[in-house]
Formats: sequence, C-alpha cells, structure tokens
Amino acid sequence: MRCPAMKSTDRPFARLALAMALAGATSPTHAASQSVTEFWPEIDVFVKLDDRWRLFLLAGATRASETGEKSEGTLGVHIDYFAAHLPDWSQRVLPKADQRFHLMLRAGYQRVGQAGGGGEDRGVVEATLRSDPLLWDVQLANRSRFDLRSIDGDRSWRYRNRTRIERTWSPTMALGEAVGGAVTWLGAQTLTPYAMYEFFWDSTESQWNRQYAQMGVEFELQKDRSLDIYLAHQEQTRSAGSSLTALGVTFTLKY
Repeated sequence: MRCPAMKSTDRPFARLALAMALAGATSPTHAASQSVTEFWPEIDVFVKLDDRWRLFLLAGATRASETGEKSEGTLGVHIDYFAAHLPDWSQRVLPKADQRFHLMLRAGYQRVGQAGGGGEDRGVVEATLRSDPLLWDVQLANRSRFDLRSIDGDRSWRYRNRTRIERTWSPTMALGEAVGGAVTWLGAQTLTPYAMYEFFWDSTESQWNRQYAQMGVEFELQKDRSLDIYLAHQEQTRSAGSSLTALGVTFTLKY
C-alpha cells in the first residue's frame, strides 16, 4: 500500500471523520425481526506473479450470514489483473480519468461450507476502480462484483456494488509522537482509517435485498504483512428481515 505524502498541517482523522460517519450511518429503517452479533476472523494471502498479475487466497470463518444459525467457513482462490490504464472507451465517460484512476480485475472461486452440512459454490467476477490520492490525500474506490451461486444445487446470481473512502497516515502523524511512536515500535508502518458501504441485488428476489456498512483501520506491518480491524453492520430486507453486527479481524500476508 502506498503512503501518500504527509503534511504537518494535517489534522489526523478530522476531515475524514465526517465522510466515514455519513457512510456508516446509511442503513435501512425497517424493523428487523432478528438481530445477530458475530466475530469474523480471516486470513488473506497475496502472491505476486509479475507486475500485472497476482494470486489471492482467502480463508475465513463466520456464522451464516443468511440465517445467523449455523457456523460456516469460506475458502477461496482468485486471480487478480492490474490494468496499466483504463480502456479507451472510458475516456468518453470520464475524460482524463486514466490519469487519476486505476483498474483491477478479479476472477475466482469460493466454497462456503456450513457446520451442519450443505453450503455454497460461488464464482466471483469483479472490477475495482481506484483513485490516486485526491483532495486531502483521500482515496476512493468503487467495486462492482457478480457472484454466480449454487446453493445446494439451486443456482442464482447476485450483484454487489461497494464504495470505499480511505486516508493513509504514518502512526505519528495520526496519533502523535507518544502514542504513534509506540505503535511504530510495535511494527506498524502506516495506518489507514476507512469506511465503506455496499448494497446487493439478488436474482432470487429480483430486488435490492441487503445493505452493508463497514468502518475500520488497516495497519501496514513489517515484512509485507497487514492487520485490518473493523466493525460491520448488515441489514437484510426479506419478509422476515434480519440485522447483523460483527467485529472482524483480517490478517494479510504478501509474497
């Protein structure tokens, strides 16, 4: 992760806090009939193949997001491609965008298994448009993703759109010399507060049926490792709605 230039006049978190609060506050107002609290541990592994290609492996655990009743685990393998420039047609939509934005494409397979049996086979195709540091060194990213799903033999698809805002600081710029120095001594090279909001379209219901908000901090550690600690909230719009709140921890290894 590239750390934007630090400015002594920056007030850590001040300008980003409002944007993060607005993103995290967006949620449906319908009453939920079920509320669940969960813990989501995950390990991600990225293997660089060359300047454009990398392999992405993931292993995660959670309770079932659909019902909140069963424990489940996810294993995934993906291939990522980084485009040097946006395609030519994008210039008609976003003039000069290739000077500020970068495109990443991903395709993969995930297996979601449940402790009581059954599960989901999921094909994943996604595209992420990410900016260079913009005003106040804030970066933006938007991801469009399709999940091609087979759940116990029933086939469906799901579209997901996620928008993320973030800002990277050194620990001392964000937390001051005393606390930031201690965080640096523990191995953190940079920290990145972020907020993101995602909504889902499910083909089985033909409607936008889920909204998801997440706020957290990523710590870039030594030896190409990172730690992401976050809080997430999800609302499911169904005949019997559901609400889910989770504490998540993702540990990332890069090779």
